[in-house]
Amino acid sequence: MGLSLTQEILSHLGLANKTAAWGTLGTLRTFLSFNVDKDVQRLLKAIAGQGVDRIAILDVLTNRSREQRQLISRAFHERTQQDLLKSLQAALSGNLERIVVALLQPAAHLDARELRTALKGPGSAEDVALEILATRTPPR
Repeated sequence: MGLSLTQEILSHLGLANKTAAWGTLGTLRTFLSFNVDKDVQRLLKAIAGQGVDRIAILDVLTNRSREQRQLISRAFHERTQQDLLKSLQAALSGNLERIVVALLQPAAHLDARELRTALKGPGSAEDVALEILATRTPPR
């Protein structure tokens, strides 16, 4: 019996043997082997020193859920007495900085910012408002 289609595709992408379970990548699900201390250490190492390790920053932030990123942010502040968001903003620029800001903001703050931007700028603010208001689940 051969590989499943998913396994075959993943093997061509070099993802078949990754430690994270398929389906836990991305920000919608929690990262199974989440360790806040390891993530804080990795981010500290990524922004300290000679150059900024953008790959490490993206790897940590894009493979954690929003709740996990908030835990990382609080632990970073407890350990360093510095704000993670401000530290990353100082280390990054351009679109990568904008992405990191969006990833680290609480969901309600991000939605409010996007709505405000849509209402101020030209274009279809109704589309943005409809997407945000129609796709969010109420807090429990």
